[in-house]
Amino acid sequence: GWGIVAAGIATLLALTGPLELKERQTDSVRRDKFLLFRTMIFSLLFGGGIAWFIIMQSMSEAPWLVLLLTGLSCLAISFLGTVAAVLGYFIELEDMQEVEQIFTIWLIALPIFLPVTGLPQFLNIDASHPFGVGGWLSTYLVICSAASFAFALALRSRPTKNSLTRGLANLSVLLAWLFGICMLYGRYGVAGLDENYDVTHVLGLPASIVGTLAMSLFLLALEGESSGPDRSRMKRVSSHSTKPTKSLVGVTFANLTSSNWWVPPVAGTAAVFVVASLFAILLRGAGFLSIFGAGDVARSHEDVFSNVFGDKKTHDLATLAEKAVSHVKALATSAKLAGAGFWTAKDWLGPILHLVGITAVLPSLFLLVAQGWSPTSSLSSFVPLCIPLNLIPMVLSRGIPSLLAGAALGLVGGLVQVVTNRSAAHNSKMR
Repeated sequence: GWGIVAAGIATLLALTGPLELKERQTDSVRRDKFLLFRTMIFSLLFGGGIAWFIIMQSMSEAPWLVLLLTGLSCLAISFLGTVAAVLGYFIELEDMQEVEQIFTIWLIALPIFLPVTGLPQFLNIDASHPFGVGGWLSTYLVICSAASFAFALALRSRPTKNSLTRGLANLSVLLAWLFGICMLYGRYGVAGLDENYDVTHVLGLPASIVGTLAMSLFLLALEGESSGPDRSRMKRVSSHSTKPTKSLVGVTFANLTSSNWWVPPVAGTAAVFVVASLFAILLRGAGFLSIFGAGDVARSHEDVFSNVFGDKKTHDLATLAEKAVSHVKALATSAKLAGAGFWTAKDWLGPILHLVGITAVLPSLFLLVAQGWSPTSSLSSFVPLCIPLNLIPMVLSRGIPSLLAGAALGLVGGLVQVVTNRSAAHNSKMR
Protein backbone atom coordinates (compact mmCIF):
# COMPACT_ATOMS: atom_id res chain seq x y z
CA GLY A 1 0.00 0.00 0.00
CA TRP A 2 2.96 2.39 0.30
CA GLY A 3 3.02 2.83 -3.45
CA ILE A 4 -0.55 4.14 -3.44
CA VAL A 5 0.33 6.41 -0.52
CA ALA A 6 3.29 7.85 -2.45
CA ALA A 7 1.11 8.41 -5.53
CA GLY A 8 -1.52 10.11 -3.38
CA ILE A 9 1.06 12.41 -1.78
CA ALA A 10 2.41 13.35 -5.22
CA THR A 11 -1.10 14.15 -6.45
CA LEU A 12 -1.83 16.27 -3.38
CA LEU A 13 1.41 18.22 -3.75
CA ALA A 14 0.71 18.80 -7.44
CA LEU A 15 -2.78 20.13 -6.73
CA THR A 16 -1.79 22.36 -3.81
CA GLY A 17 1.21 23.99 -5.50
CA PRO A 18 4.59 22.66 -4.23
CA LEU A 19 4.83 20.30 -7.20
CA GLU A 20 2.85 22.35 -9.69
CA LEU A 21 3.15 20.70 -13.08
CA LYS A 22 2.32 23.76 -15.15
CA GLU A 23 5.05 26.12 -16.27
CA ARG A 24 5.29 29.17 -14.00
CA GLN A 25 5.79 32.32 -16.05
CA THR A 26 6.41 35.85 -14.79
CA ASP A 27 7.10 39.17 -16.50
CA SER A 28 10.80 39.00 -15.66
CA VAL A 29 11.35 35.28 -16.29
CA ARG A 30 9.72 33.62 -19.29
CA ARG A 31 11.14 30.15 -18.72
CA ASP A 32 10.43 28.13 -15.59
CA LYS A 33 13.80 26.68 -14.64
CA PHE A 34 12.34 24.37 -11.98
CA LEU A 35 9.59 22.79 -14.10
CA LEU A 36 11.66 19.74 -14.96
CA PHE A 37 12.77 19.33 -11.33
CA ARG A 38 9.19 19.42 -10.04
CA THR A 39 8.13 17.01 -12.78
CA MET A 40 10.87 14.57 -11.85
CA ILE A 41 9.93 14.62 -8.17
CA PHE A 42 6.27 14.08 -9.05
CA SER A 43 7.14 11.26 -11.46
CA LEU A 44 9.32 9.56 -8.87
CA LEU A 45 6.52 9.60 -6.30
CA PHE A 46 3.52 9.02 -8.56
CA GLY A 47 4.91 6.81 -11.32
CA GLY A 48 7.23 4.95 -8.98
CA GLY A 49 4.45 4.51 -6.43
CA ILE A 50 2.02 3.01 -8.94
CA ALA A 51 4.75 0.72 -10.32
CA TRP A 52 5.73 -0.43 -6.84
CA PHE A 53 2.11 -1.20 -5.99
CA ILE A 54 1.77 -3.36 -9.13
CA ILE A 55 5.07 -5.11 -8.42
CA MET A 56 4.15 -5.96 -4.84
CA GLN A 57 0.70 -7.18 -5.85
CA SER A 58 2.08 -9.59 -8.44
CA MET A 59 5.57 -10.49 -7.15
CA SER A 60 5.41 -10.27 -3.36
CA GLU A 61 6.38 -13.95 -3.04
CA ALA A 62 9.17 -13.89 -5.63
CA PRO A 63 12.83 -14.42 -4.62
CA TRP A 64 14.54 -11.27 -3.43
CA LEU A 65 16.89 -11.01 -6.43
CA VAL A 66 14.03 -11.36 -8.90
CA LEU A 67 12.01 -8.77 -6.99
CA LEU A 68 14.97 -6.38 -6.77
CA LEU A 69 15.90 -6.45 -10.46
CA THR A 70 12.30 -6.34 -11.67
CA GLY A 71 11.51 -3.54 -9.24
CA LEU A 72 14.44 -1.35 -10.31
CA SER A 73 13.72 -1.85 -14.00
CA CYS A 74 9.99 -1.19 -13.66
CA LEU A 75 10.56 1.88 -11.48
CA ALA A 76 12.92 3.34 -14.10
CA ILE A 77 10.47 2.66 -16.93
CA SER A 78 7.56 4.09 -14.96
CA PHE A 79 9.58 7.17 -13.96
CA LEU A 80 10.59 8.03 -17.53
CA GLY A 81 7.08 7.34 -18.81
CA THR A 82 5.50 9.62 -16.20
CA VAL A 83 7.95 12.44 -16.98
CA ALA A 84 7.10 12.17 -20.68
CA ALA A 85 3.35 12.08 -19.97
CA VAL A 86 3.36 15.11 -17.67
CA LEU A 87 5.49 17.23 -19.96
CA GLY A 88 3.55 16.01 -22.98
CA TYR A 89 0.34 17.39 -21.53
CA PHE A 90 1.51 20.65 -19.94
CA ILE A 91 4.41 21.86 -22.10
CA GLU A 92 3.86 24.42 -24.83
CA LEU A 93 3.35 23.09 -28.34
CA GLU A 94 6.44 24.80 -29.75
CA ASP A 95 8.59 22.98 -27.15
CA MET A 96 7.22 19.52 -27.96
CA GLN A 97 10.61 18.47 -29.36
CA GLU A 98 11.81 18.15 -25.76
CA VAL A 99 9.04 15.66 -25.04
CA GLU A 100 10.01 13.69 -28.14
CA GLN A 101 13.57 13.44 -26.84
CA ILE A 102 12.40 12.11 -23.47
CA PHE A 103 10.09 9.62 -25.19
CA THR A 104 12.97 8.46 -27.38
CA ILE A 105 15.06 7.85 -24.26
CA TRP A 106 12.14 5.82 -22.86
CA LEU A 107 12.04 3.74 -26.06
CA ILE A 108 15.77 3.06 -25.83
CA ALA A 109 15.43 2.08 -22.17
CA LEU A 110 12.82 -0.61 -22.90
CA PRO A 111 15.17 -3.18 -24.52
CA ILE A 112 18.00 -2.22 -22.15
CA PHE A 113 16.09 -3.03 -18.96
CA LEU A 114 14.48 -6.18 -20.38
CA PRO A 115 17.59 -8.42 -19.99
CA VAL A 116 18.29 -6.81 -16.60
CA THR A 117 14.82 -7.84 -15.44
CA GLY A 118 15.24 -11.37 -16.80
CA LEU A 119 18.75 -11.91 -15.43
CA PRO A 120 17.59 -14.39 -12.73
CA GLN A 121 15.91 -16.45 -15.45
CA PHE A 122 19.17 -16.67 -17.40
CA LEU A 123 21.04 -17.63 -14.20
CA ASN A 124 18.52 -20.46 -13.54
CA ILE A 125 17.45 -18.96 -10.22
CA ASP A 126 14.28 -20.59 -8.93
CA ALA A 127 11.41 -18.33 -10.02
CA SER A 128 7.92 -18.59 -11.41
CA HIS A 129 7.01 -18.79 -15.09
CA PRO A 130 8.03 -15.54 -16.87
CA PHE A 131 4.44 -14.94 -18.00
CA GLY A 132 2.71 -16.59 -15.03
CA VAL A 133 1.34 -15.06 -11.86
CA GLY A 134 4.24 -13.15 -10.33
CA GLY A 135 6.35 -13.62 -13.46
CA TRP A 136 9.03 -11.04 -14.15
CA LEU A 137 8.18 -10.63 -17.83
CA SER A 138 4.43 -10.23 -17.35
CA THR A 139 5.01 -7.61 -14.64
CA TYR A 140 7.48 -5.74 -16.82
CA LEU A 141 5.06 -5.71 -19.76
CA VAL A 142 2.22 -4.45 -17.55
CA ILE A 143 4.31 -1.47 -16.44
CA CYS A 144 5.47 -0.76 -20.00
CA SER A 145 1.93 -0.95 -21.38
CA ALA A 146 0.51 1.28 -18.65
CA ALA A 147 3.25 3.90 -19.05
CA SER A 148 2.89 3.93 -22.83
CA PHE A 149 -0.89 4.26 -22.76
CA ALA A 150 -0.72 7.02 -20.11
CA PHE A 151 1.61 8.99 -22.37
CA ALA A 152 -0.79 8.51 -25.30
CA LEU A 153 -3.78 9.69 -23.26
CA ALA A 154 -1.84 12.74 -22.09
CA LEU A 155 -1.08 13.76 -25.67
CA ARG A 156 -4.62 12.99 -26.84
CA SER A 157 -6.03 15.21 -24.06
CA ARG A 158 -3.98 18.27 -25.00
CA PRO A 159 -6.02 21.37 -25.97
CA THR A 160 -3.62 22.01 -28.89
CA LYS A 161 -2.06 19.37 -31.13
CA ASN A 162 -0.07 18.98 -34.30
CA SER A 163 1.42 16.15 -36.35
CA LEU A 164 4.17 15.68 -33.78
CA THR A 165 1.80 15.07 -30.87
CA ARG A 166 -0.46 12.82 -32.91
CA GLY A 167 2.48 10.78 -34.20
CA LEU A 168 3.87 10.22 -30.70
CA ALA A 169 0.42 9.39 -29.31
CA ASN A 170 -0.27 6.85 -32.07
CA LEU A 171 3.06 5.12 -31.53
CA SER A 172 2.39 4.95 -27.79
CA VAL A 173 -1.04 3.41 -28.38
CA LEU A 174 0.44 0.77 -30.68
CA LEU A 175 3.15 -0.06 -28.14
CA ALA A 176 0.66 -0.32 -25.28
CA TRP A 177 -1.51 -2.65 -27.37
CA LEU A 178 1.48 -4.75 -28.44
CA PHE A 179 2.75 -5.13 -24.87
CA GLY A 180 -0.72 -6.17 -23.74
CA ILE A 181 -1.02 -8.76 -26.52
CA CYS A 182 2.39 -10.24 -25.69
CA MET A 183 1.46 -10.50 -22.01
CA LEU A 184 -1.93 -12.05 -22.83
CA TYR A 185 -0.63 -14.78 -25.14
CA GLY A 186 2.41 -15.40 -22.98
CA ARG A 187 0.09 -16.11 -20.07
CA TYR A 188 -2.75 -18.02 -21.75
CA GLY A 189 -1.24 -19.17 -25.04
CA VAL A 190 -3.38 -19.53 -28.14
CA ALA A 191 -6.05 -21.68 -26.44
CA GLY A 192 -6.38 -20.37 -22.86
CA LEU A 193 -3.99 -23.02 -21.50
CA ASP A 194 -1.60 -21.53 -18.93
CA GLU A 195 1.68 -22.86 -17.53
CA ASN A 196 -0.15 -24.89 -14.84
CA TYR A 197 -2.26 -26.65 -17.48
CA ASP A 198 -5.39 -24.86 -16.33
CA VAL A 199 -7.77 -23.98 -19.15
CA THR A 200 -9.36 -20.54 -18.74
CA HIS A 201 -12.53 -19.70 -20.64
CA VAL A 202 -14.56 -16.48 -20.62
CA LEU A 203 -18.12 -16.70 -21.93
CA GLY A 204 -17.27 -20.09 -23.37
CA LEU A 205 -14.29 -18.80 -25.35
CA PRO A 206 -10.57 -19.13 -24.57
CA ALA A 207 -9.24 -16.26 -22.48
CA SER A 208 -6.72 -15.33 -25.18
CA ILE A 209 -9.48 -14.84 -27.76
CA VAL A 210 -11.63 -12.69 -25.46
CA GLY A 211 -8.54 -10.78 -24.34
CA THR A 212 -7.58 -10.04 -27.94
CA LEU A 213 -11.00 -8.55 -28.59
CA ALA A 214 -10.74 -6.48 -25.40
CA MET A 215 -7.20 -5.31 -26.19
CA SER A 216 -8.33 -4.11 -29.62
CA LEU A 217 -10.21 -1.30 -27.86
CA PHE A 218 -6.79 0.29 -27.24
CA LEU A 219 -6.56 0.95 -30.97
CA LEU A 220 -9.63 3.20 -30.83
CA ALA A 221 -7.30 5.84 -29.35
CA LEU A 222 -5.45 6.17 -32.66
CA GLU A 223 -5.91 9.53 -34.34
CA GLY A 224 -5.69 10.50 -38.00
CA GLU A 225 -4.27 13.68 -39.43
CA SER A 226 -7.71 14.86 -40.51
CA SER A 227 -9.57 14.03 -37.28
CA GLY A 228 -8.60 17.10 -35.27
CA PRO A 229 -11.64 19.28 -34.41
CA ASP A 230 -9.63 22.49 -34.17
CA ARG A 231 -7.23 21.93 -37.04
CA SER A 232 -7.07 25.60 -38.06
CA ARG A 233 -6.35 26.64 -34.51
CA MET A 234 -3.50 24.11 -34.27
CA LYS A 235 -1.94 25.50 -37.44
CA ARG A 236 -2.04 29.04 -36.07
CA VAL A 237 -0.49 28.00 -32.79
CA SER A 238 2.31 26.04 -34.41
CA SER A 239 3.03 28.67 -37.07
CA HIS A 240 4.88 30.89 -34.59
CA SER A 241 7.69 28.34 -34.33
CA THR A 242 10.12 27.27 -37.02
CA LYS A 243 10.71 23.90 -35.32
CA PRO A 244 9.58 20.80 -37.22
CA THR A 245 6.09 19.59 -36.36
CA LYS A 246 6.47 16.00 -37.59
CA SER A 247 7.75 13.30 -35.29
CA LEU A 248 10.86 11.34 -36.21
CA VAL A 249 9.70 8.31 -34.20
CA GLY A 250 5.93 8.71 -34.35
CA VAL A 251 3.30 7.07 -36.53
CA THR A 252 0.79 9.14 -38.51
CA PHE A 253 -2.35 7.98 -40.34
CA ALA A 254 -3.35 10.29 -43.15
CA ASN A 255 -6.41 8.23 -44.13
CA LEU A 256 -7.79 7.55 -40.65
CA THR A 257 -11.06 9.46 -40.26
CA SER A 258 -14.27 9.26 -38.26
CA SER A 259 -15.81 7.07 -40.97
CA ASN A 260 -13.23 4.24 -40.77
CA TRP A 261 -12.43 4.38 -37.05
CA TRP A 262 -13.25 0.67 -36.73
CA VAL A 263 -10.53 -0.47 -39.13
CA PRO A 264 -7.52 -0.37 -36.71
CA PRO A 265 -9.19 -2.60 -34.07
CA VAL A 266 -10.35 -5.06 -36.73
CA ALA A 267 -6.96 -5.05 -38.47
CA GLY A 268 -5.13 -5.52 -35.17
CA THR A 269 -7.41 -8.37 -34.12
CA ALA A 270 -7.06 -10.11 -37.48
CA ALA A 271 -3.27 -9.75 -37.40
CA VAL A 272 -3.07 -11.22 -33.90
CA PHE A 273 -5.23 -14.21 -34.84
CA VAL A 274 -3.09 -14.94 -37.91
CA VAL A 275 0.24 -14.51 -36.11
CA ALA A 276 -0.91 -16.63 -33.15
CA SER A 277 -2.05 -19.38 -35.52
CA LEU A 278 1.26 -19.32 -37.39
CA PHE A 279 3.11 -19.49 -34.08
CA ALA A 280 1.11 -22.55 -33.01
CA ILE A 281 1.92 -24.28 -36.29
CA LEU A 282 5.54 -23.28 -36.89
CA LEU A 283 7.08 -22.46 -33.49
CA ARG A 284 5.06 -23.89 -30.60
CA GLY A 285 7.15 -26.55 -28.87
CA ALA A 286 10.46 -25.42 -30.38
CA GLY A 287 13.28 -25.99 -27.92
CA PHE A 288 14.95 -22.60 -28.39
CA LEU A 289 11.81 -20.89 -27.01
CA SER A 290 11.96 -22.73 -23.68
CA ILE A 291 13.50 -19.71 -21.95
CA PHE A 292 10.18 -17.90 -22.35
CA GLY A 293 8.14 -20.98 -21.51
CA ALA A 294 6.98 -21.61 -25.09
CA GLY A 295 9.16 -24.64 -25.75
CA ASP A 296 8.12 -26.77 -22.78
CA VAL A 297 4.67 -27.90 -23.90
CA ALA A 298 2.71 -31.12 -23.58
CA ARG A 299 3.16 -33.50 -26.50
CA SER A 300 1.16 -36.49 -25.27
CA HIS A 301 -1.42 -37.73 -22.77
CA GLU A 302 1.39 -38.72 -20.40
CA ASP A 303 2.84 -35.18 -20.41
CA VAL A 304 -0.51 -33.64 -19.51
CA PHE A 305 -1.20 -36.23 -16.81
CA SER A 306 2.22 -35.72 -15.24
CA ASN A 307 1.97 -31.91 -15.23
CA VAL A 308 -1.58 -31.83 -13.88
CA PHE A 309 -1.37 -34.46 -11.14
CA GLY A 310 2.33 -34.59 -10.32
CA ASP A 311 2.88 -36.86 -7.31
CA LYS A 312 -0.56 -38.18 -6.36
CA LYS A 313 0.64 -39.05 -2.85
CA THR A 314 0.90 -35.36 -1.94
CA HIS A 315 -2.78 -34.59 -2.72
CA ASP A 316 -5.96 -35.48 -0.88
CA LEU A 317 -9.02 -36.98 -2.56
CA ALA A 318 -10.80 -33.63 -3.08
CA THR A 319 -7.76 -32.09 -4.74
CA LEU A 320 -7.36 -35.08 -7.03
CA ALA A 321 -11.04 -34.88 -8.01
CA GLU A 322 -10.68 -31.17 -8.81
CA LYS A 323 -7.56 -31.83 -10.86
CA ALA A 324 -9.34 -34.61 -12.74
CA VAL A 325 -11.81 -32.07 -14.15
CA SER A 326 -8.93 -29.80 -15.16
CA HIS A 327 -7.16 -32.80 -16.68
CA VAL A 328 -10.03 -33.48 -19.07
CA LYS A 329 -10.02 -29.90 -20.40
CA ALA A 330 -6.24 -29.69 -20.55
CA LEU A 331 -5.96 -33.02 -22.34
CA ALA A 332 -8.45 -32.07 -25.04
CA THR A 333 -6.87 -28.64 -25.59
CA SER A 334 -3.29 -29.95 -25.60
CA ALA A 335 -4.13 -32.79 -27.98
CA LYS A 336 -5.63 -30.40 -30.52
CA LEU A 337 -2.69 -27.98 -30.30
CA ALA A 338 -0.13 -30.78 -30.45
CA GLY A 339 -1.67 -32.12 -33.65
CA ALA A 340 -1.50 -28.69 -35.30
CA GLY A 341 2.20 -27.91 -34.85
CA PHE A 342 5.21 -29.19 -36.75
CA TRP A 343 7.24 -29.49 -33.52
CA THR A 344 4.59 -31.44 -31.61
CA ALA A 345 2.54 -33.42 -34.16
CA LYS A 346 3.26 -37.09 -34.89
CA ASP A 347 2.97 -36.47 -38.63
CA TRP A 348 2.79 -33.48 -40.96
CA LEU A 349 -0.81 -33.86 -42.06
CA GLY A 350 -2.30 -31.83 -39.22
CA PRO A 351 0.10 -28.85 -39.52
CA ILE A 352 -0.32 -28.78 -43.30
CA LEU A 353 -4.13 -28.72 -42.98
CA HIS A 354 -3.87 -25.81 -40.55
CA LEU A 355 -1.56 -23.93 -42.91
CA VAL A 356 -4.18 -24.44 -45.61
CA GLY A 357 -6.74 -23.01 -43.18
CA ILE A 358 -4.65 -19.88 -42.64
CA THR A 359 -4.22 -19.47 -46.38
CA ALA A 360 -7.99 -19.72 -46.83
CA VAL A 361 -8.71 -17.07 -44.19
CA LEU A 362 -6.22 -14.46 -45.39
CA PRO A 363 -8.15 -13.19 -48.47
CA SER A 364 -11.30 -12.31 -46.52
CA LEU A 365 -9.35 -10.60 -43.74
CA PHE A 366 -7.33 -8.62 -46.27
CA LEU A 367 -10.42 -7.49 -48.18
CA LEU A 368 -12.17 -6.54 -44.94
CA VAL A 369 -9.33 -4.26 -43.87
CA ALA A 370 -8.47 -2.92 -47.35
CA GLN A 371 -12.02 -1.96 -48.29
CA GLY A 372 -12.69 -0.49 -44.86
CA TRP A 373 -9.55 1.63 -45.02
CA SER A 374 -10.24 2.79 -48.58
CA PRO A 375 -13.97 2.51 -49.47
CA THR A 376 -13.24 3.39 -53.10
CA SER A 377 -11.21 0.20 -53.52
CA SER A 378 -12.03 -1.86 -56.62
CA LEU A 379 -11.69 -5.13 -54.69
CA SER A 380 -15.33 -5.31 -53.62
CA SER A 381 -16.19 -7.78 -56.40
CA PHE A 382 -13.87 -10.39 -54.84
CA VAL A 383 -15.58 -10.34 -51.43
CA PRO A 384 -18.40 -12.84 -52.24
CA LEU A 385 -15.88 -15.23 -53.78
CA CYS A 386 -13.72 -15.32 -50.64
CA ILE A 387 -16.49 -15.80 -48.07
CA PRO A 388 -16.86 -19.60 -48.60
CA LEU A 389 -13.11 -20.05 -48.04
CA ASN A 390 -13.62 -19.25 -44.35
CA LEU A 391 -15.50 -22.53 -43.97
CA ILE A 392 -12.33 -24.53 -44.74
CA PRO A 393 -10.63 -23.98 -41.34
CA MET A 394 -13.96 -24.48 -39.57
CA VAL A 395 -14.08 -27.99 -41.05
CA LEU A 396 -10.46 -29.08 -41.51
CA SER A 397 -8.45 -26.93 -39.08
CA ARG A 398 -10.22 -26.96 -35.72
CA GLY A 399 -7.16 -27.44 -33.53
CA ILE A 400 -6.22 -23.76 -33.07
CA PRO A 401 -8.86 -21.47 -31.50
CA SER A 402 -7.25 -18.30 -32.89
CA LEU A 403 -7.56 -19.70 -36.42
CA LEU A 404 -11.25 -20.45 -35.87
CA ALA A 405 -11.71 -16.94 -34.48
CA GLY A 406 -10.01 -15.48 -37.56
CA ALA A 407 -12.27 -17.53 -39.82
CA ALA A 408 -15.35 -16.32 -37.93
CA LEU A 409 -14.13 -12.73 -38.25
CA GLY A 410 -13.58 -13.15 -41.98
CA LEU A 411 -16.96 -14.80 -42.46
CA VAL A 412 -18.97 -12.23 -40.52
CA GLY A 413 -16.96 -9.33 -41.93
CA GLY A 414 -17.41 -10.62 -45.47
CA LEU A 415 -21.18 -10.92 -45.06
CA VAL A 416 -21.33 -7.37 -43.69
CA GLN A 417 -19.26 -6.17 -46.64
CA VAL A 418 -21.65 -7.81 -49.12
CA VAL A 419 -24.67 -6.16 -47.51
CA THR A 420 -22.90 -2.78 -47.34
CA ASN A 421 -21.72 -2.95 -50.95
CA ARG A 422 -25.18 -3.86 -52.24
CA SER A 423 -26.76 -1.05 -50.24
CA ALA A 424 -24.22 1.43 -51.60
CA ALA A 425 -24.80 0.19 -55.15
CA HIS A 426 -28.57 0.48 -54.72
CA ASN A 427 -28.30 4.04 -53.39
CA SER A 428 -26.05 5.05 -56.28
CA LYS A 429 -28.60 3.76 -58.80
CA MET A 430 -31.43 5.63 -57.08
CA ARG A 431 -29.59 8.89 -57.63
